[in-house]
Amino acid sequence: MLREENQEVSIRRLCRVLEVPRSSFYYVRHRARAPVMDEGLARRIWRVVQAYPAYGIRKVWAVLRHRFGILVNRKKVARIMRLKGWTLRQRRPRMRPRARGWPSRTARSNERWATDVTHLYCGRDGWCHLPLVIDCADREILGWRLSKSGKAMVAEAALEDALIRRFGPGAQRAKHLVLRSDNGLIFIARSYRSTVKDYGLSQEFITPYTPEQNGVIERVFRTLKEECIWLRRFESRDEAERVIARWIEQYNTWRPHEALGWMSPTQWRSPQGRSRIDVQFPEVTTSRPYVSQPADVHSVDEMA
Repeated sequence: MLREENQEVSIRRLCRVLEVPRSSFYYVRHRARAPVMDEGLARRIWRVVQAYPAYGIRKVWAVLRHRFGILVNRKKVARIMRLKGWTLRQRRPRMRPRARGWPSRTARSNERWATDVTHLYCGRDGWCHLPLVIDCADREILGWRLSKSGKAMVAEAALEDALIRRFGPGAQRAKHLVLRSDNGLIFIARSYRSTVKDYGLSQEFITPYTPEQNGVIERVFRTLKEECIWLRRFESRDEAERVIARWIEQYNTWRPHEALGWMSPTQWRSPQGRSRIDVQFPEVTTSRPYVSQPADVHSVDEMA
């Protein structure tokens, strides 16, 4: 209309009258570029996902950075895993009241240990019981037993294994050690309390119905189930015992822990804690698909 009347109006005035920002008038939409994929890094990430299908973005990045020495940003690892569809489904947050106070973590080793029992199905042997003993500072699993019996003597044997592993036969240096547990029948049994007293330990119990006060060992049970037990179907107790023993050895000596600065419990306790550990991948058990099949990997040297 203005052209037909031979009238000229500036862009600024026109935008002011129409109440349109000038930036919108000059805007030119650019076509989004396809994301650039580092296929070499993607293959390395896939090898970690193959070996540890329960690991998420942070744990995969920690393995690449702190175990294989690959200098890579965590955001880059997250972007590749999301584009490939390798991320884990996030759990819904549960709105439960949390017990305040009485934290289970400690700053130094051998100040507080925690113990509890979980159960797993072992095929023809039925349900078996697994008591664990863990140090609340360095997160090392010190003692455990897998038995078809859920009696107190099995938990006593796991505790004695922990004392021997940490202090040697006799356990004379365990006098100021506190052992935390829930109020289960095993831990309040007369024989168990007698064993704790004989070794000079102090026993403490959490408030009933507040497992948060024993959070360290509750969390390691979840990790054990997510990374080991739930990925397999055991045929017998003996098979479950062999697999769990391998996983616990890896957990203590190799698996990075965020709470320990991405070190393993053994590294955290050793004077030369930040040295690189060269180990082989465990057996591969994967449940996530890959877009293109990479070459096989058998050792850490191929990853570096």
